[in-house]
Amino acid sequence: MRFLGYTFIPTQQIQQALSTIYGIGNYRAKLMCLSLGISPNCKINALPTPIWNEFQMKISKNRYLVTGELRKFIKQALSKYKELGNYKALQFKYGYPIHGQRTHTNAQTAKRNSDTQFLRKIK
Repeated sequence: MRFLGYTFIPTQQIQQALSTIYGIGNYRAKLMCLSLGISPNCKINALPTPIWNEFQMKISKNRYLVTGELRKFIKQALSKYKELGNYKALQFKYGYPIHGQRTHTNAQTAKRNSDTQFLRKIK
């Protein structure tokens, strides 16, 4: 079964399958199922094709940003920060924590990974 460019396993639960779509998590998948009157534990092969059309309508009606649209939105937001040249853009550029976490004794993994990525870009 293909839906929004994703291939689902027929024996997979509907909530689990929907949550693999970029932009739809477990909570949103469960809400979508319950609003259509479908059990979140229902298997994909048990659903008829019109139900998938209803899922598509629900995503477009509620203006959920999924897959490419969401990636584009995030990219635009990051480019806006880079244009402004603010602190958040610098933190993101170097791979450091963005939301005010301590970096002196914490975030060692982020620092280590960002250093190696920076060195790869130089080479």
